[in-house]
Amino acid sequence: MLTSRSRRREGCLAILIVFLFSSTGTVYSSEKVISLQQAELIGELIFQNECAGKDANLLHWNDGENFPSLGIGHFIWYPAHYNGSFDESFPKLLIFLQGRGIALPDWFQTLPGLHAPWRAKGDFLRALEKGELDSLKTFLMETKSEQAVFLVERFNQSISKILEAVPLGCRQPILQKLFLMLKANDGLYPLIDYVNFNGEGILESERYNGEGWGLLQVLETMRVPAEESNVVPEFVKAVERILERRVSNSPPERNEKRWLPGWKIRIYTYLTVQDPTKPVEAQPLQEILLSTVAANIQLTENANLPVDDVIPPPTIAR
Repeated sequence: MLTSRSRRREGCLAILIVFLFSSTGTVYSSEKVISLQQAELIGELIFQNECAGKDANLLHWNDGENFPSLGIGHFIWYPAHYNGSFDESFPKLLIFLQGRGIALPDWFQTLPGLHAPWRAKGDFLRALEKGELDSLKTFLMETKSEQAVFLVERFNQSISKILEAVPLGCRQPILQKLFLMLKANDGLYPLIDYVNFNGEGILESERYNGEGWGLLQVLETMRVPAEESNVVPEFVKAVERILERRVSNSPPERNEKRWLPGWKIRIYTYLTVQDPTKPVEAQPLQEILLSTVAANIQLTENANLPVDDVIPPPTIAR
């Protein structure tokens, strides 16, 4: 049996994850609780990664793409005529915000459904230049905190999806690495960012030459560290291999190799210990933001389960 659910506490967001393998009797229990401030810090890191920390980049359309990317996580939004292969996340964000009682700008009422209204990048840029998207930009600026919570809750939902996609007999190694990452003070931000960045790895449409590049593929590739303190560096090494494989497998017309240097700078922000071999652009984020997240995340123990059966529980709060 596998369960994953969010639980709200006063002043916090709690994510409770429980996995039970009846075939072996092994129980893995994890709860990670982070405050709203901590979620916002993770959101700020992702905002830096996706938008270079600039509000102007909350509305963006990449060269060579058939869709815009909006918000702090550059959430994908497909036009009505386009059926893309990547997971479309912007409509999910809008539904999430409405569920929290946040009214969408009147601009959305003019749209035919929750589809992006521009057929091409040129249409989007013209609307941007005319100021037609000012209310959308203001809306995205004012909901950064809620977008950060969306990123955290989306990750929580992703865990169950990933494990359900793995045959029962193959889940234990994935779980072991996942829980080691969650147990580490600095392990949560890399997991949340990577799911937003490259997905869960379970969609058949997100494959090149039959090989995916999501969190599942990273966990499959990742080595279990000899010492738990090295879990995030091992995660980063696995991410590097997966991203290099993605670029190697990608269609030449997408020219994904142009993005690889920036992708690597991004994943080096996952490392909390300064590494002189890594680009200096990653260091300010490590020092200012990630260190704050790592310092504040609290671990809690589950006293109801035998120690031998538990990878000690992590916690998330808001």
